[in-house]
Amino acid sequence: MMKTGTEGEGKGAFPLTKEELARVREEAMDFANVGIYRYRLDGTLVYIDAGVLRLLDIEDQVSDPAEMFGRNISELMQYVEEPRSLRSLTLEHGFVRNLEYHYRTLKGEDRWVYHNAYLVEDKRTGEKEFQVLARDITELKRSLLAREASERRWRALIEGSLQGFVVFAGSPSRIVLVNKALMRMLGKTESDLVGLEIQDLIAWFHPEDREAALARFSGLPDPAPGSVPPELRLSLDGDRTIWVELRYSVVEYDGLEALQMCVTDVTTRVEAQRQRQEIDANMHDAQRLESLGVLAGGVAHDFNNLLAAILGNVEFLRDGVTGSTDLEFHVEEITHATERAAELCRQLLAYSGRRPLARQPLDLNDLIEDTTRLIDVTVSRRAQMVRELTPELPFISGDASQVRQVLMNLITNAAEALGSEPGCITIRTGASDLGRGELGRCLMGDGLPPGRYVHVEVQDDGCGMEDDVCKRIFDPFFTTKFTGRGLGLAAVRGIVRSHGGAFDVESRPGQGTRIRVLFPVCDQRPSARRSSPVMEDWRGSGTVLLADDEAAPRNIMVRLLKAIGFECVCASNGEEAVQYFREDPDSFRLAVLDVVMPVCDGPKCLHQLRRLRPGLPALFISGYDDESLKVELADPSTAFLQKPFPMRALREQLRHLLAGDSLLQGENAVAGSHER
Repeated sequence: MMKTGTEGEGKGAFPLTKEELARVREEAMDFANVGIYRYRLDGTLVYIDAGVLRLLDIEDQVSDPAEMFGRNISELMQYVEEPRSLRSLTLEHGFVRNLEYHYRTLKGEDRWVYHNAYLVEDKRTGEKEFQVLARDITELKRSLLAREASERRWRALIEGSLQGFVVFAGSPSRIVLVNKALMRMLGKTESDLVGLEIQDLIAWFHPEDREAALARFSGLPDPAPGSVPPELRLSLDGDRTIWVELRYSVVEYDGLEALQMCVTDVTTRVEAQRQRQEIDANMHDAQRLESLGVLAGGVAHDFNNLLAAILGNVEFLRDGVTGSTDLEFHVEEITHATERAAELCRQLLAYSGRRPLARQPLDLNDLIEDTTRLIDVTVSRRAQMVRELTPELPFISGDASQVRQVLMNLITNAAEALGSEPGCITIRTGASDLGRGELGRCLMGDGLPPGRYVHVEVQDDGCGMEDDVCKRIFDPFFTTKFTGRGLGLAAVRGIVRSHGGAFDVESRPGQGTRIRVLFPVCDQRPSARRSSPVMEDWRGSGTVLLADDEAAPRNIMVRLLKAIGFECVCASNGEEAVQYFREDPDSFRLAVLDVVMPVCDGPKCLHQLRRLRPGLPALFISGYDDESLKVELADPSTAFLQKPFPMRALREQLRHLLAGDSLLQGENAVAGSHER
């Protein structure tokens, strides 16, 4: 049986009185910041509550809302933005909801208010009146305006930025905003980009960088911190690749959490870093080359001292084998090999910067014949060497030892390409007229003037090379062999460049290699050398002061000097030589001084000797060249021989020095007789 309403009311539910209900409504209106007012069609207020007084900012001036009855509503506020009339809208539709007004109170305070109005009828007069509920939304409006202002500033900052910006929002995350800088960077339009998902952009990155790019777009750290560089490669249309740096932040966009990504084009920076690394690498290579040059110079000097001992002993050996054809042949071969070894030492000195290049007109065919005769003994017997030399080849201008080094390296490389297998090495020469197009296809050919060029070509039918190896064969320290194989093709490249030449290289795996070297034609011809008569029977006399810190070349020098007719006083350094000389300066015909010695070197020693006896004839000998002796050699009473040297060269230098000394002594004697 259902309970009646009367019974339900007896369980503690008491109806509100009209006064209580009015009070509840008033408290609710105050809590909701809502006020009620009512006015006639002409704007005369007939009712207003305390909530509206607060909205109008006059609650402190009016003690009882009834005081406002009869006032016109337009007297109590000033509209900042004139809206469509609340009265006309209400009259037109019978009601209006959430009509926003922005007005300023009589105290100058801005207010934003939502109005809900409807028409009512005065029961006493029958006139229509407006009943209005006003809700204060000022705080909400101010926060919205502040957010809109912030968003405008943010948009202006993004649009004006030179860096690319993109904003992702929604689920799945899509591009909702992109700035002009990013569109220019990517070569895309706004319609191309807006709406794309993150995965669509990840596909544009280099395959090796996609995982790191995805981590950044997802707002996560790199999968392996430090394993991926901050710069990522972005592949664009037309095979264009740029380097970008990504930085993200979480922002609010249209009330949603969004990911803002800053995309910076760092291609220029990456290229600059790469160039700096190349410069650092080149500097490192230069330092290594400089160290190698110092080492090469020292090795050449010491090796020249050994060659001096070998060549000196060969001079004496030649006299003992006269009449024996076989032994004479072997002696000549030793002499020839020693001279070639000495020339190689001069090449090392040139490489180390201790010897300037000596340019002269050269016949490339003669150099090839000379070089191949020397290298025949080192090339495998399985390799057949074929020479196809064009007769009457034009001359080139160059340093003979440098060009010979180019030939030796090319032939040696060709022989090593054959390995232990039988094969053929073909050496060809020729001359041709080359234009800019043909030169441009050659390595180092860009910028060379068109004209006539002589070429030497070394071809083998060995293993050949892949393209990537072929491009690097002239790089410093690059080798496909075990380490420590000499100066290599990097030195060859430097020599050819210094001679104004170029390379043309062809190679295929299993088909061999052809390297052609071009040299510009020289219009000059070798000058005819005036051979001065060699006096093989000339002999000297007297005592020579000999100073050399190396025992082997010093001992052979003593034997050579004695063979020419001199006696020797030997010293192991310059200081010791000065002590011997000081005992009796006039007893010495001349001094023979090694340039590089401990304690006191050759030039310092000669300076002290000539302080004791001016005009003393002196012969410098050294495994280095004479570059450091320009001041000393300006004196006609001073000469130089580079080790190793044959006896005839020593005999000639001593003869010239002593002939000048005799002439000087004769002039002094005549001058003395005139004075008397």
